[in-house]
Amino acid sequence: GTDAQLEWNRRALVLARASSDPVAQRWEASLANNIGWTLADAGRYEDALASFEIALAARERVGKPADIRSARWMIARTLRSLNRHDEALAILRDLDRQGDAAGATDGYVVEEIGENLLAQNQSDAARPYFAKAWQLLSADTSLDRPSEERLARLQRLGR
Repeated sequence: GTDAQLEWNRRALVLARASSDPVAQRWEASLANNIGWTLADAGRYEDALASFEIALAARERVGKPADIRSARWMIARTLRSLNRHDEALAILRDLDRQGDAAGATDGYVVEEIGENLLAQNQSDAARPYFAKAWQLLSADTSLDRPSEERLARLQRLGR
């Protein structure tokens, strides 16, 4: 259950932080991320946001750009759940600019921009983002490919 997941991840986080082993210390980001998702799934968005911010700080210490971008996306996703759309959009638009500049547009970032705009009743502004997200994510052949239902929704919202 949720409480057990949180308890085990929190215990592991304490151990990772207390360790002198750099490999163990690098687990801080993943554990904080796991705690954040568990809290978000339980609807505890303020607590989830705090955990995702810890994960971001840990990712920044390690310095892997892709992991830092992912951690920032998680924060933006949680901000949407908190109805803090302008803050989420600021992060997401920055991530989108970075992706475009690197020639690696992220369908999940584009989708999340659309979701925030839609939540602000800006369906016309959201439409091209959903269309672009559908185009990018429907081409995904990985195991992480979004569900057909999710893709169909993106396609519908992008029309």
